[in-house]
Amino acid sequence: MKTKIHAFIGSLLLCLLIAPNLICAADKGSGLSKARQDQQNLDFRKAKVRADKGDLEAQFALGQMYREGKGVKADDGIALKYFRTAADQGHIKAQAKVGAFYLHGIGTKENPSEAAQWFGKAAAKGHVDSMVNLAMLCQSGRGVKQDTPLAMSWYRQAAEKGHIGAQYMLGVLYSDGPSRNLKEAQIWYKKAAGKGHPGAIEALKQPKSPKDADNKVQKIIIAPVNPPKK
Repeated sequence: MKTKIHAFIGSLLLCLLIAPNLICAADKGSGLSKARQDQQNLDFRKAKVRADKGDLEAQFALGQMYREGKGVKADDGIALKYFRTAADQGHIKAQAKVGAFYLHGIGTKENPSEAAQWFGKAAAKGHVDSMVNLAMLCQSGRGVKQDTPLAMSWYRQAAEKGHIGAQYMLGVLYSDGPSRNLKEAQIWYKKAAGKGHPGAIEALKQPKSPKDADNKVQKIIIAPVNPPKK
């Protein structure tokens, strides 16, 4: 039970904390001054010209503009189209965006299997958030075959690059998973706790042995995080 609770809460925190970085839309141009709106319109037109000529960064930028409604009416379907165009040509951030769109069903039908493929492409090139997203899918078996060792491998790669959520999840899996190693768990919990991760801070307060567990009430503290907008 403890394993399931920690793993579930860890995954929930990661979903809430990571996904917004990849997919959240900004305010759709509300309250902008005329000068700023005019500048966004101009930036959109310039990016469109470059994108039509095959410029990868411009294609990625257009995806962002359509997603956020900057210089153009927001349209997630068109945003995905431009992200996909750039991703197909190897743009790492675009690959991560496409993965997030498929994972959450933004501008398309939800497709975890497709998401895993795009996260895999970006993760293989060093994109840290994609490493964690792919690890989560491997851990849960969503869209891919459930594979805890592979999940831990991706978590470790991200954790070694300083990803706080990955550090926490390594602590969870070393504490309660099939590769149980309490010493290793403490190492990763301390790294995450040092950066303020609430789950890691609480985990370090927990008893180190089943005997002690009977004398303490375990609680998990979840920091409030706004869910991604759709």
